[in-house]
Amino acid sequence: MRTNIQTGGVEETRIFGLIEEAKITRKTFDGRMLDLEITLSDWVYR
Repeated sequence: MRTNIQTGGVEETRIFGLIEEAKITRKTFDGRMLDLEITLSDWVYR
């Protein structure tokens, strides 16, 4: 994703993703997913 923000005569361009990090925990013998953790980027909270 990309955005540009203009305030006070200054323009700032940022390129970022919505997901900062993801972790999947699976059973090794059958591949079944046990857990999924997703860390959203700071931008989502703003």
